[in-house]
Amino acid sequence: MTVSLAPEPSLTISAEAVCLHGSDAVAALDAEWQAACDRTEGATVFQTAHWLRAWCDAVATREQAVPILIRVPTDGPLRLGIAIQRCEEAGTVRLRPLSSPWADYHDAVGDGDQEDLDTAARALSQIAERLDAIIELNDIRSGSLLEAVCARLGGAWAPSTAVSRLDLLNRAHLSTVTGRAEHRNKRRRLERQGPLELVRNRNIDDVLAAFPRFVALHERQWNHRSDVVASFSEPGITESFAAIASALCPHGMLDLTELRQSGRTLAAYFGFVYGDIYYAYRTAFDARYLRFSPGHLMLQSLLQDCATKGITVFDLMRGDYAYKAAYASVTGHNLRWRNVADAR
Repeated sequence: MTVSLAPEPSLTISAEAVCLHGSDAVAALDAEWQAACDRTEGATVFQTAHWLRAWCDAVATREQAVPILIRVPTDGPLRLGIAIQRCEEAGTVRLRPLSSPWADYHDAVGDGDQEDLDTAARALSQIAERLDAIIELNDIRSGSLLEAVCARLGGAWAPSTAVSRLDLLNRAHLSTVTGRAEHRNKRRRLERQGPLELVRNRNIDDVLAAFPRFVALHERQWNHRSDVVASFSEPGITESFAAIASALCPHGMLDLTELRQSGRTLAAYFGFVYGDIYYAYRTAFDARYLRFSPGHLMLQSLLQDCATKGITVFDLMRGDYAYKAAYASVTGHNLRWRNVADAR
């Protein structure tokens, strides 16, 4: 099988695989892609058509990223799909996962067989060769289809970011992390100033009303830190988050949770829901209430609320932070893969 890349931005077609580029790639993030994602074992919110399309619409142009989709087969029902982006740094063309570095997990979608995996691997390699590009895929989900594709191409593997999650079906562990005496005492002391309320904003009007409060909290807490990705202080980031929220809310995938007291937001989580998993994407708390640990109080209430509403996994996602280790029941690492051209 050969993949002959036509000059950009036209379609790239072979007998077994098609490469869609630019606006054609975004258009292919459709109901068929979403159906393939829904049947992909272990797929995360970041493989959904809703997330990828929202990111392309809100972020890709500003970051000068060109979406590319590898689709197997060329015609007929989608069996395997890979979403990547073409970007250029200092004259070097790079292929990275679509929506990187915003997404915490990257994977392919579908239920293709071994032959489909082989086809996708050859297509990925030939696209890189045609574009004279380095492939660098960070945050590949361990045990994923994308890992299986890359494994067919050799290249260099390394651990990527630390990830962690909480199994909400493990009731003993859940009871332990939400019932710590330190936080019970802090909650009682804080409640002397007024009742605490956990508010889970899910519809678009409530989310957009709560969003400025979340941004203000996050800016005060994180703007001075070097490890923040897509800081709200950067041009266009606030608007991009709002656009993504507006795109995901109609599909029930956005959850902006607040811990509130007497009209004030003490802590907030900007998260996603896909299937029976909550994805804890970005959090912030009011440092003026640090002695009461409002972030912990919010997280503990949110864990309990998720457990009662059918969520089975609370994914704390990327980041080697102490608070995540204190709650997680499962820890691990994403994977990083680069092709042999990375040696240049």
